[in-house]
Amino acid sequence: MIREITNSDFDFIYHLYMHPSVNPFLLYENMSQESFRPIFNDLVNQRIINIFHVDEQAVGMFKLVPLFHRCS
Repeated sequence: MIREITNSDFDFIYHLYMHPSVNPFLLYENMSQESFRPIFNDLVNQRIINIFHVDEQAVGMFKLVPLFHRCS
């Protein structure tokens, strides 16, 4: 199953972004939960982050960024 993130997904998304083996390949430097909260809120509002589940267990996330005009 795939679904958009919600506010209740903060811990899952935060730990994915800040995982030591994953963080060097993602957009944000390692930071505290308090520092990440505004970023997360923006991601929720943009509706571009999705979580995928296997057997009803969240196992990962991906970002779909819409493109416009010629880029689309």
